Amino acid sequence: MPRLLPIIVLLLVALQLVGCGEDPAPPRQVARWECPATWVAYERGGCGPAVLLCVPGGGAAPGACEGVDLSRPLMIALPDGGTVRGFYRLPDGGIGGGWPEPGDPDGSPVVGITECAEGWQRLPDGTCDPMLRTDCPEGSGALPGGRCTPTALSDCPAVEYEELGAEARGAAVVHVRAGADATAADGTTTHPFATITAGVARVGLQGWVLVARGEYREQLYVGVGTSIHVLGACAARVTLRGAGPPTPAGATVTVEGARAVLDLRGVTVTGTGPGARSFRRGTLRAAGIVLSDNTGVAVAAVGEGAVVEVTASVVRRTRGFPGGTASAGLTALGGAVLRASDVVVVDNADLGVHVQDSGTLGELSSSVVRATRPREEGRLGRGLMAVQGATLRATGVLVVDNSDWSVGALGAGTVLELVKSVVRGTRARSDGTLGRGLIAEQGATVRATDLLVADSAELGVSASNANTRVELVSSVVRGGLPRSDGTLGRGLQAQGGATLRATGVLVADHAFVGVGADGPGTVVELDRSVVRNTRPRRDAMGGNGLLAGGGATLRATGVLVANSTEVGVDAFGSDTVMELAASVVRNTQVNGAGTFGRALGVQGGATLRATGVLLADNSESAVFAAEVGTEARLSDTIILGVRPNGRGLGMGLLAMQGARLEGVRVAVQAVHGTGVAALPYRGEAVPTVALRDLLVRDVRSSTVRTSADGPTVRPVGRMVAYGLHVGPGCSLDATHAVLDHGGFGFFSANGTITLRQGIVSRQIEGLGAVDLATPDGATTLEGVSFLDNATDRIARRDDLPTASELPPPTRSE
Repeated sequence: MPRLLPIIVLLLVALQLVGCGEDPAPPRQVARWECPATWVAYERGGCGPAVLLCVPGGGAAPGACEGVDLSRPLMIALPDGGTVRGFYRLPDGGIGGGWPEPGDPDGSPVVGITECAEGWQRLPDGTCDPMLRTDCPEGSGALPGGRCTPTALSDCPAVEYEELGAEARGAAVVHVRAGADATAADGTTTHPFATITAGVARVGLQGWVLVARGEYREQLYVGVGTSIHVLGACAARVTLRGAGPPTPAGATVTVEGARAVLDLRGVTVTGTGPGARSFRRGTLRAAGIVLSDNTGVAVAAVGEGAVVEVTASVVRRTRGFPGGTASAGLTALGGAVLRASDVVVVDNADLGVHVQDSGTLGELSSSVVRATRPREEGRLGRGLMAVQGATLRATGVLVVDNSDWSVGALGAGTVLELVKSVVRGTRARSDGTLGRGLIAEQGATVRATDLLVADSAELGVSASNANTRVELVSSVVRGGLPRSDGTLGRGLQAQGGATLRATGVLVADHAFVGVGADGPGTVVELDRSVVRNTRPRRDAMGGNGLLAGGGATLRATGVLVANSTEVGVDAFGSDTVMELAASVVRNTQVNGAGTFGRALGVQGGATLRATGVLLADNSESAVFAAEVGTEARLSDTIILGVRPNGRGLGMGLLAMQGARLEGVRVAVQAVHGTGVAALPYRGEAVPTVALRDLLVRDVRSSTVRTSADGPTVRPVGRMVAYGLHVGPGCSLDATHAVLDHGGFGFFSANGTITLRQGIVSRQIEGLGAVDLATPDGATTLEGVSFLDNATDRIARRDDLPTASELPPPTRSE
């Protein structure tokens, strides 16, 4: 998507300012005015934020800080009502605020996973390790908590038949042994039946069938009103092998009809058709079994009233249905219920666990869904899927090494709930596309708590389409990888009118974008969360922490955006809205070309609203607004430290090309270059800036550096430090402004500057102000004091560089 991100050189390069005419020095009286809430009187006149001034050597006027408690956050009023946490001083002397820091007197917020599932280990990075064993014996699967399924040969008893407990007292009991003499069979241990089917028939409507070791080539059927227990000696020694066709009717085990109940234990179910099927209100309960190498589906619950419950079992190597129909390890359809606990679902075709249709319920706990196989064309291979109105709940589940999507919810009315679980290592399709950890589409709802989504090959969490909702609480989304072509690599993404809300979430170490919102009606809301270490793509593009475009809305409250690349928080496009409150954007890095590194960027007609925001130690510019229709509105904002980019450019606030930038209670400190600038570009629309209660201090000169042939850079001239800089045709209106300790207080190059009540002091480079006005420009000063400058005067001259002498802006696609 095209985005205009101009390099901010323009009228700053190589201007050697020499006054050609001089106005008389302004009067040396100190301007005073009533300070707004959270601000105090400055020692040189005017006001500044208490959190900056009310420290030893901070610059507050005598007595101004009496009663100010900097150890607790100062509350800031939001423009539309309500309050947010403001700024305060950390125990180490640094500025806290927006994002609550460790040592916060009100307590550091809980971000990331708060509680691990039972038996999982808490790791130093705050995530949870399911503690899978690597030494589970053959035939068993590794379960969370360091356990193995009881399906290995070592789990087999020494006796021929499973011993019965009190639950079988008084019930009919028969015995089955493969190869037994069917002509003399009566179900006793001495004359057992040769088939399981014969044993089921003997016990009638209810009873127990004990099965000895061996292979049983048959299909087992339990019908209406029958309640049967079939207990194999153990899954490693008892195999039930069906010979049915690869259609639902060819299942090796079938439970059909009201009050039809099968309790199946200690067997391996395999064959040429599906494994086990319950429908028409039948109930299948399976424990300690293996469902291996079946066709189409290993276990299915079909229709309203049908129930399947599987525990302590392995579901593996399900083959694909012929004819293109999706296959699955475990599935429930048409209003059925599927419950699985302590189950390993591994190496199945198409889908691991799948629930479909309104009224269908799937519940999965303490289980592993791993290595689901995609089709030959690379599609599917998904771990958990809920579609068409079904509900799926997963607790303490590891979904790992799947492809396409690891976990997905599709369709209106579909609900997916994930608790204390891990989604990890989602692979892309064979064509390099997709590879998404968690996805919601077409009106589905996803709720996740204490969830880790890690190492997804494209997107960590994705929400698409109107009425789709994703809610993440106390979770971690980490390590999004780019596609094989180097594109994408996002942590959280909402688009097409979806809504995504994240509370107490850590989004870290992604390529290209940490959190993105795209498209009309799309809403992303972040609360008490962290987005950090967003890297550029392989082509060195991107690396944005937060990105909103195409008419989306992204709101962030109490959010830390740290160590991004190019732009920390970026909004572009008409009707796009970015709202930040009580947040911090810190340490945005320049890109591979040595440019950008901006904290906040807004352009292309987007709107930015920021209240109670700290922008610290970023590069090139803290706030950048460009293009007609773009608006940036700041209140109670502190810009603390802007490094020059690779070309030596640094600015606090910059408006360009028709943008409008407004601010109240804005402080800009320790900037290399310019505090506030309004600049045009080659005849394009001019911007406007209007600020009230402004402090700009400690603006420093820097050196402009330009890339040369090869990896070296060379200095081409000195950049002068300005408090305010206005280019031709542009306008800047400031009321209650303090411009202290810089190079030049303000610089007007045929633009319009209006200062009402202000201080221009300690401009050590030379002049207090420079006005290069022609008849099209003007400078208006009302109640402005000039104090202790190298020379308290205003100089004018007309020898500006032409537009052709200015470097073009850099455009980023």
